[in-house]
Amino acid sequence: MTTNEQRKLEIARATARARLVLKPGDRITFTSCPGTKRWGVFQGFDVGKYSSWIRIATRDDVCAINISKVNGKTVDFSDGGGLPLPQVEQPF
Repeated sequence: MTTNEQRKLEIARATARARLVLKPGDRITFTSCPGTKRWGVFQGFDVGKYSSWIRIATRDDVCAINISKVNGKTVDFSDGGGLPLPQVEQPF
């Protein structure tokens, strides 16, 4: 079972991976509460070096770990997704 602290760290790592991939204007598909698939156009990351929130035109609370597609291509920013972490200082 994942603890709350472990979950926060995995989300931070997912966001670090997403920062390497996402560019303004990318179309993202993500899961929202209560498990609904939605899409939006990526605008940027919330203010703050280690912020975990992603902004689209209508929301500013998309989490990288919930993104399933970028421009129609399947992605997985979670620890199990196989994408590398950036080689910079990490808060985790």
